[in-house]
Amino acid sequence: ILSVKLSLLFVYLLYFPHIKSRMNRVVRSLLRRGLQAPKVAECSAKFRRTIATTSILLDKKVMNVPTMGDSITEGTIVEWAASVGQAVKEGDVIALIETDKVTVDIKAEIDGVVTQQFGAIDDTVEVGSQLYEIDTEAE
Repeated sequence: ILSVKLSLLFVYLLYFPHIKSRMNRVVRSLLRRGLQAPKVAECSAKFRRTIATTSILLDKKVMNVPTMGDSITEGTIVEWAASVGQAVKEGDVIALIETDKVTVDIKAEIDGVVTQQFGAIDDTVEVGSQLYEIDTEAE
């Protein structure tokens, strides 16, 4: 019975990756309780509620190129101060973007681990385009 319940948890994880942190907490809770899982009906009802209410709470968040001035519409990435896999705190410099008027420090808005960079050094990026992805649940 336990293996069926854990299988159900992993199926939810595969089809609904945005509830990964919730699933991790449930699995850890099951392990702490000596693998005495709640009834399948309770799990099912709990996850239906979770799926409906936590769809906006993502582990990974894509950060966009911020506004750098009234007339500035694009810039060039001159340096990635944080590499993929690096943990950053709110306020840490992630990248430097140079425009025709100024060089801007792009700072982390939230704590997490940089999981993806959407541009290389010397690439031109437009204001509002995707710049990097950060995992808020990673350690």
